[in-house]
Amino acid sequence: MRRTICSLLLFAMCFGLAACASNEKDGMTTTVSGTDAANASESTTAAPEPEVKLPLSKDKSYRVLFVGNSYTIRNNLTDIFKNIAVSAGYDVTVDKVLKGAYTLLKFADENDEYGAQVKTALDSNKYDFVVIQGQSYMPISDPGSFYDGVRAMNEKIKANGATPILYETWGRKTGHSVLTQYGWTNETMTWKLAGAYEAIGK
Repeated sequence: MRRTICSLLLFAMCFGLAACASNEKDGMTTTVSGTDAANASESTTAAPEPEVKLPLSKDKSYRVLFVGNSYTIRNNLTDIFKNIAVSAGYDVTVDKVLKGAYTLLKFADENDEYGAQVKTALDSNKYDFVVIQGQSYMPISDPGSFYDGVRAMNEKIKANGATPILYETWGRKTGHSVLTQYGWTNETMTWKLAGAYEAIGK
């Protein structure tokens, strides 16, 4: 699955301004040499290098589906993404299935009202990318359920032939009751979320 991105703006820039990173390549083995060889008895395995993609071609149309809750709904972020992509010269159609406070497990459940909408969208259209956003603090308060939701959505997205993109959220505003409940600060919540999204992204 593609590496986590922190913002819709970064994803939009992948269309014309930046490269997307991927963790799908196998790990590479490096051999210690030179003066360091005396201190090493065997090869070490390094993290895979990101696969750099050139900006996407402008000679085709793209279709993107956003699945998420209020973090995607607020400020019309899907419109912001589309406007950036279009201003960069891309023909992009944006669809969305959004519901406040929803989890990815619910969106993946075909018996759920909004899960059924996700199924209909994926069955009716061929997408290039599907951006999924989990409930704001579940990745760290209940990581097992979050990971299960990501895996369930990933399976559906891959069956559609699309590339899954994780839309990572951020810590609650200082003074929010969620921070008090779990003993977090805005900063620690943000870093914990980053770790959870990065882990399942890999």
